[in-house]
Amino acid sequence: MSLEDKMEFVPKHRVVRVVDIDGVIFELRPSVLHKDVVPLPDSIETINKWFENGDYVCIWTSRAKCYEESTRKELDEVGLKYHELILGKPLGDIVEIYDDMKIVAHHLPRNHGLMSLGDLPDE
Repeated sequence: MSLEDKMEFVPKHRVVRVVDIDGVIFELRPSVLHKDVVPLPDSIETINKWFENGDYVCIWTSRAKCYEESTRKELDEVGLKYHELILGKPLGDIVEIYDDMKIVAHHLPRNHGLMSLGDLPDE
């Protein structure tokens, strides 16, 4: 048996979607300690559609790991469907991703939600 045959991979998805929380899913608040979250237009519906269509949905946020429980609660309360939540995203002016797969990035205006994607292709 070859090394490749022995390796275990996660199931393959047509599209892997990585989405930020604050300013994309929810309106950006002065602090995550503020109790009221405001979902941004089309964000919950769009992400849930991606999930239901079989895309892998990963929520990647700069929120500190100590906020995991409250963050999961906020996402659950609005009915967001996702596969994975990653906290502690490093802050930077630019995010660069290097991979051997095709990468499509969308720089969204803050607090416009996913409606700002407009008629962009789904891939």
